[in-house]
Amino acid sequence: MAPRETQVTQVEVRRAVLGLEREGKSPTINSVRERLGGGSTKILGEILKEQKYMETDAVRLASGITAQDLFDVIVREISFAANSSERAKAAASLAGYFGMSHNAKLMSLRQFVDAGFIALSQLEEDAEIRIADLYDPANHEGDKQELNQEMWLRAFSYAARNVDRKELTLEFVEDWLDMNDLEQCAEA
Repeated sequence: MAPRETQVTQVEVRRAVLGLEREGKSPTINSVRERLGGGSTKILGEILKEQKYMETDAVRLASGITAQDLFDVIVREISFAANSSERAKAAASLAGYFGMSHNAKLMSLRQFVDAGFIALSQLEEDAEIRIADLYDPANHEGDKQELNQEMWLRAFSYAARNVDRKELTLEFVEDWLDMNDLEQCAEA
């Protein structure tokens, strides 16, 4: 392959990195350079280093996302999903949060908690899909704003994978008790 004549952009490098990661390959300077068909190893190294810092920042941001924050996102996203795609509606229905007609009274506590974690897993997966969509050249050209969005999506994804499951379970239990008008029983 002939060396590339134009300078690579941060977005092009990010697209190459995401493509390599999806294939299970390590994004090194050489593998990214090969994927792009050229580019200065110095510039590629600088861009990859910046992206590594971004990932570190995303992990740092994720440490500030609490189980309560994730629970609030689950409820908000699932409520929004009631007016969304069929896939999102299915996830919302699973979680028992479908609009105002909650199915929580028909679900055991165990089913409700399990459904909440299924919804969280779906949201984490959706964050990863959104990251890939940010850099899809068929959709649009990438820019610095997309790198910022990616950092926040990565932070959410990281927090969702590493949440204190006991703490989040308690949030689900409290919600189930509220929906089933059992909060007085829990306090007794």
